[in-house]
Amino acid sequence: MEAGAIEQLLKRYKHSLNASWELNRLAAPLHALGNPHLKLPPVIHCAGTNGKGSTLEFLRSILELSSYKAHCFRSPHCLELTERFIVAGQQVVDHKQLLDALQRAIKAAEGASLSFFDILTLAAFMLFSEHPADFVLLEVGLGGRYDATNVIEAPLITLITSIDLDHQDRLGSTLAEIASEKAQIIKSGTTALALQQTQEVMDVLDDRGAEVGVKVSRVSADDCLEWEALKPQGLLRFEYQRANAALAVEAAQHLQRLGYKKISEEAITAGLEQAQLLGRMQK
Repeated sequence: MEAGAIEQLLKRYKHSLNASWELNRLAAPLHALGNPHLKLPPVIHCAGTNGKGSTLEFLRSILELSSYKAHCFRSPHCLELTERFIVAGQQVVDHKQLLDALQRAIKAAEGASLSFFDILTLAAFMLFSEHPADFVLLEVGLGGRYDATNVIEAPLITLITSIDLDHQDRLGSTLAEIASEKAQIIKSGTTALALQQTQEVMDVLDDRGAEVGVKVSRVSADDCLEWEALKPQGLLRFEYQRANAALAVEAAQHLQRLGYKKISEEAITAGLEQAQLLGRMQK
């Protein structure tokens, strides 16, 4: 029953092309909801063209095996909308929980020009602010600068995966323009980790880092672990996932340095081997 109600509730937003393309579109709805984005546990924010979901799933798996609870907001979903939301380690959020959050989000958004993804983001912030956890793993929906997730002002860690030409109607016609949009999630005071990629992209990321006083650290597939020791299972069956795994490992090791001592090398290895994404590369 709730699944049908959710579908009906979101119908008018699903194909919305008229949403505002300014970040302040979310200010009034967030205020009406009590600013849940300011009541979250430490946020790890991830942007890029490819590999965002995989990188966060590797990291989530590592954190869960280290006895930390993580909220996770990801997209797209394969079968049901609930797949986008992991609340305090639950694989998918309960339909009733999500319906309630969406109803509150839509009520708060009356009069605002919001998209389907904006409404989902508001719901995610409410769910995550109302349930205790150690981290929020937050995946950008589109670009970065004007993405709804970019209302997070002080992420603990910023992750940048591989950047390519995508959404050129919104983000720009060149790789540098697109990288510039995604780089806007790098904020003052954050730790910024980026996959090593084309010099054009790295120059843009470095420029953004210099603008906000942050050094952007490079991560490559061979940086973090002896790959030969890992079993090629789960997402690691695919060689292209090694770079995403390396980015997750670097994030986990940075958390270790910040004092999250329950993260062990054993948990990192097991987390990489066990990471899965529902509906991706499954028979």
